[in-house]
Amino acid sequence: MLTYKYNSIVEYNPAPKNLRVKKIIYSTFNSKLQGEKFTMVIENQFGILKMVGSGMDTVTKSIKVSDSKYNSLLELLNYSDFPKIEYDYTPEWEKFQMSTITIYYSDSKIKTIDSYSGMYSYFIMEKIYENIYSIKDEMLGLK
Repeated sequence: MLTYKYNSIVEYNPAPKNLRVKKIIYSTFNSKLQGEKFTMVIENQFGILKMVGSGMDTVTKSIKVSDSKYNSLLELLNYSDFPKIEYDYTPEWEKFQMSTITIYYSDSKIKTIDSYSGMYSYFIMEKIYENIYSIKDEMLGLK
């Protein structure tokens, strides 16, 4: 079932949890049509971004993630019930970027979700990735 929440259509969750997210690692990997890859680590609201462009130039940034973006990401993760999302979901096309998100939460539990452009497989994951990219832009001084 779907609902309208977070300015978007997402999967309905009648009982969101509070899973005490401790650390998030998000990485992208090049596909045939993508030139940029990056890894972002967010722990205790502190973010480190390492980005490698198509020209192999490397950018490393570290900042405190804004309260609003950090809290929004945690809320999305908890609403998503991410421990139940499939580990690996791959659409039938190959032109998008691969990504991996690893979430460390509640009493040393770890959840990894690999996707070949998984943004298009779950509506709530699209919102989570949108939030991560917004944090990336903030770290680069773009927003």
